[in-house]
Amino acid sequence: MSDSEHIPASPSPQTPIWRPDHVFPHDIPDNLKEMLLVGSVGTLHRTAMAGAALGWSTNGSHRGPRLALDMLSAAWEADPLNLVAAHHTVKLADQLGLSDAPLPAVLRELLARVRDEKPHDASFRRRPADEQLEMLLAELSRNIFLPRSLDLAIRLAIAMGCKNRVLTLLSKPWPPVLQPVRLLLLGRMHHFTGDPETASLHYRVADEYLEAAEAEASLAMCLYELGHKDEAVSRLTSVLRRRPWHVNVRLTLYDLIHRIHARKGCIPDSLAVLLYTFNKSGELDATLKRVFDSELIGAKVHVLDNGSSDRTGNVCAAWLRRVGPERLAVHRLPTNIGAPAARNWLLALDEVRTCEFVAFLDDDAQPPPDWIRRLVTAQELYPEAGAWGCRVHDAGLTPFTQSVDLQPRPPYGTPADHPEVSDLHLQGLDPGYFKYVRPALSVTGCCHMFPRKSFDIVGGFDLRYSPSQLDDLDLDLRLAERETPPVYQGHLGVGHLKRTGVLSESDSRTAANSRGNQEKLHGKYAGERWHTIRRKMLSILHMDLEEKSRYLEVLLKP
Repeated sequence: MSDSEHIPASPSPQTPIWRPDHVFPHDIPDNLKEMLLVGSVGTLHRTAMAGAALGWSTNGSHRGPRLALDMLSAAWEADPLNLVAAHHTVKLADQLGLSDAPLPAVLRELLARVRDEKPHDASFRRRPADEQLEMLLAELSRNIFLPRSLDLAIRLAIAMGCKNRVLTLLSKPWPPVLQPVRLLLLGRMHHFTGDPETASLHYRVADEYLEAAEAEASLAMCLYELGHKDEAVSRLTSVLRRRPWHVNVRLTLYDLIHRIHARKGCIPDSLAVLLYTFNKSGELDATLKRVFDSELIGAKVHVLDNGSSDRTGNVCAAWLRRVGPERLAVHRLPTNIGAPAARNWLLALDEVRTCEFVAFLDDDAQPPPDWIRRLVTAQELYPEAGAWGCRVHDAGLTPFTQSVDLQPRPPYGTPADHPEVSDLHLQGLDPGYFKYVRPALSVTGCCHMFPRKSFDIVGGFDLRYSPSQLDDLDLDLRLAERETPPVYQGHLGVGHLKRTGVLSESDSRTAANSRGNQEKLHGKYAGERWHTIRRKMLSILHMDLEEKSRYLEVLLKP
């Protein structure tokens, strides 16, 4: 049976909740507006936004509940094996008299077929990833409608590079009414494993049947990756007309139209690239290869061996012989002084103090050849920013995002009295929703660039966060406090050899240190100091979004 067989034509698209050329209606609830300023993706985030939207009603209208239904639908469309999102969508659709719409009808059938599962126990989670996958595939071969197991199998197969094992399972016939669900899953499998062309075929049919704007958005991201800019713009415009609340699409569309995704700035004459390392000789060697294969022009690299006892010294010596002292300077300390002190030590070098810009790079980062030029593009767009950072993902696995534009955590209830940052990027695999440039409360310390003068204004990295963790966030908070926050460059993706997610390894000592440093951060920025920073940041985000939306008005006017 072909993928499109037995799938009926869809009815006309639904009316949007508000005019797509408007960023927000004037009477939208404040808490919902704050959530949207942070972003419009993530299953948990969308579910929380739906809860906030339910109470929005004007003159007896139902636009709040309608918006809530659209947000719940989007939550499921991006996470098709999430039964909670499916259940909430069906329940609200029934309450609004929309139970016969295409998506609720499919979800009702899905919920009737799936079998509820208990979470996988600790003994299962301790097994190697390949053993976990084998056990899951054996179980799924007997019953494919085990959503928790199928979701984990998909994630493991993507991370381990063995997608065909799951594709074989998904190739078997499904009931006709559930074909669109299978197509969404197939689209995601192909998309997240580097085959946007095949993924786009599945996304097209799924959207036609389900009216799933999320499928059209994912299709647009595939077209973007394939270089079909005009159709990608057309599709993103269509998504924004259907879902004017989709801030991530609005930001991506602006950048595509203005070709910001293709811009590469000119590397400045006065730039130092700074790395510090401790007992990571193999990772450092791989990182230095990436660095010296990239476009450095006149930038000089400084490496601080922070008291390593492995082969780090040999690796540094080999690279010094290979590229020469004009391009690389190697420094060594007899003992590990920790990350904040190492950063400050490098900044204090005479040769670095005179530079206009400095770029920090982790010793296990995998930057692309144009990484500096991409950061400079962000600097050219936002020259007053205190820093410029990037999107970080697991090395070789772009859907497994580690860090994006970290913003003040949305108010899921009473706002906290201490710094908390958003985690939208951790709420699912990323089809490309973070490819834009805008201000951020914080950007990752894995790869970021500063004007050297930032450290003269707000000071260096705080030593209380030794040996590591959160010293970069602390510095970014000080920059945001002065209304010169970092800027996020989402068109620069940097791989990180330290993986997260399904293949990550936990380190109890590192986790304990992180918790301790978190307490220090909370104490330093407690109460009104944090609330002031938060208000300033939300105001900056609102102004940035309003300005970009004005350029989209002609395109989006009804």
